[in-house]
This record gives sequence, structure tokens and C-alpha cells, in this order.
Amino acid sequence: MSESDAASALAGKTSTPRRRTSNLSMLSLSSSLGNAALDKPAAVIEIGTKILRIGFAGEFEPRSMRRNTRVAAGQEMTQMNERQLCDLFNDIFTNDLLCNSTERRVVIVESVLYPTKFRQVLLERLRVPAILFVPGHLTATFPFNTKDALVVDCGFRETAILPVLDGVTVLSSLEVSSISGRRLEEKVEELLREHGWTESADGQKKEKLTEADCQLIRKNRILEDICCRYIFSTSSERSRALANEQTRKALNPPEPKPVRIQVKDRYLVVPGFIREMACEIVMSREQENKDESSLPLLIHRVISKLPIDCRRKMFSNILVVGGLSRIPGFLARLKEELHNIGSEKELKCSDVIKFYQLGENPFAHLFAAWTGASMYSSLQNTVSQQSLTREKWLEARRLPDWTDFTDAAALRDDRQR
Repeated sequence: MSESDAASALAGKTSTPRRRTSNLSMLSLSSSLGNAALDKPAAVIEIGTKILRIGFAGEFEPRSMRRNTRVAAGQEMTQMNERQLCDLFNDIFTNDLLCNSTERRVVIVESVLYPTKFRQVLLERLRVPAILFVPGHLTATFPFNTKDALVVDCGFRETAILPVLDGVTVLSSLEVSSISGRRLEEKVEELLREHGWTESADGQKKEKLTEADCQLIRKNRILEDICCRYIFSTSSERSRALANEQTRKALNPPEPKPVRIQVKDRYLVVPGFIREMACEIVMSREQENKDESSLPLLIHRVISKLPIDCRRKMFSNILVVGGLSRIPGFLARLKEELHNIGSEKELKCSDVIKFYQLGENPFAHLFAAWTGASMYSSLQNTVSQQSLTREKWLEARRLPDWTDFTDAAALRDDRQR
């Protein structure tokens, strides 16, 4: 090669323009930022009737468990409008998660009975990159590494019982009852009106509860405090003896110690009878309202809907979650009542009754569903395949439900393509 040819070739190389980063399209830039956001641990949020459980995927306990302050007095989560929901999630990302909503994939732990109206708020108003909804009854089984369980969720608004067989929720056997935390508080107030009283600091001046006292008790959430700290579940034999006034007077059994709670300048006295008998609204089969079944009867009804070969398995794999499960003596009384009903019906499948326990943390069953969702969300490949991205939502404007088999089939077809 001559010197002139080499010079021309060198000149040709140096004159070739380099690719600049400014030539990248805005679409590819936003796509790369979105992929970076999806690689971060997902935000896991469980929205209960009264309590929010908030944290990130891979954590064993939620970072925050707090009351929803965005809900007005007497209002529930399911009654919130779009503006309230938007303010709620902004508050969660700003004060609890300390991150931007556009930076994290979101996993929502929901009840099987919750509406889906807040899904659109997350995708449109908060611009989350992807979202996944998981049923709380199913995720509650993940921390116990089991595929078969009878999940009894004793919440504040209702009690929902749903069997899980081989990792699949059996929706045809779902049973819901209004015997819940709210009914327990109502029962405590009813017993206080009948057996409770207020007294002065020295204990001399005693008065029956007035309507003003009851309003003050509800306003200061004293009923909730009594249910959480002072009541317990007694045995079936003792409850029957205490329920009959004549038998109670004849036997005169010793009562638990009464509790004094300060309400302004006076003290509310909760007798031991109330502490012992309030929980009968959940356990007793002799309900005042005949339209409501007790929790043991409800469990037997659910299991009776299942195939015969699955019933023994359900009795030996009962998982009780929710606030009522923390009542002292609750599981022991529930086991006793289940045995009694099984003996009356001559059921051999109810001979062995076992409950799941999650460690030594007394609050573990309050967030068992959240812990399971956190474990599930730590599998990023699984979550990325099943979550709905914001791009797909803007394209189709369709929010698939986890119970919709048509959506599940369409999702499988998209993966095969």
C-alpha cells in the first residue's frame, strides 16, 4: 500500500462520526429506568379493615404496623373514595417506605372479599411500574411451608374461612360470618351497660354507666383496649355454668379480678364476669342471633363441603390468623368445641385437631399473610412474570383478577408467545 492510500484510509477512519448518547431515544431511556426500578425489592402492603402492614420483600416482619388515619370515624377501607386512596398510598410511600412510588414494584395483600377500585389509583395516579395482587388466605400458608390448610381469618369486619388444598384456594367452600372483632366490642359494651359501673378514685361513689359514658368509651377506643388486653376464653363447662344465672348463684364460682380503667376523672370497672364471658359471642353455639353461627360450627360447615378424603387433613391443619387469635385460651376453647361437635355428629375425621403456630412472637399471627407475601415477593422472576406492568395497563385498560381463570389462561398464552 502506498503512502497516499494509507493516508486516505486513515483520513476515512477519523472522519467517521461517533455515536453519541444524546441520540438515544427517550423511550429506551425510560425503559432502562423502569427495568432498574423493577430490580429493587418490591413494596409489600397489606390493607386491613383497621390496620396497615407495610414493608419490603424479603423481610420477616413489616416495617410499620399502624392504624389507617385517612379513614374517617366509622368508615372502613372499602368505603374510601379515590382521593382518600391516593392520599393514603402517598402517605405510605412518603412516611413509611421512604421511597418514590415510581421506583418500586408493589405487591398488595388483599382479602378475597375486597373490591378492586384502588388498583386503578396505584397504576394511574401514583405511576407504580408494576403491581401484583395476592390473596391473604393463600399467602398466610407460605411461612409454614404447607400446601394444605384451613385458613380462618378472624378480622375486625368479618371472619372468613377458606380451605387451601395443594396450594389452591377452594372458593366454593368459602364461608363468611359477622362474628368478628366488631361484634366482640359490641358484646363488651352490652355487658358493661348491664354489669359494669364507674366509680371515683377512692372507690366510694359508684354509678351505672350512662349514655355519655358509653360515648366517651367508644371515642377513646376503650372497648378495643379491653378486648386486646383483658378478656380471655374460658372452658366450655365453666361458660355453661356462668351463663345460667340460677346455676351461677348456686355454685358461686370464684370470678377473675376486676379491672379499673381511668376515664377522665373517674374509673371504669370491668368485672371479672365480663372478662370471662365476652368471648362467648364467638364460641358459644347458643347464639342470641340465630342467623349467625359460632366459629366452631362455621369451621365444621366449611369442612363438610370438602371431599371426604380431605376432611381429616383440614382438621389437623387449621391456621387461625387475625386479632381474635391473640385472645388467651382462644385456641384451646376452639379445639374443645370442635371436638364436642365432632363427638355429637360421630365424626372420626375430627379426632385429631392441630393448629399452626408461628414462632414465639405473640403478634406473628397478626401479620402472617404479610410475611408470606414478603417471602413470595422475594422471588423476583416469579413476581415479574405474574405482575401487571403500567405499560400493559395503559394499553389494555384491563385489570385481571386473581380468581379470573380467563385472565390466567390469557397470561399463559402471552408467555408461550
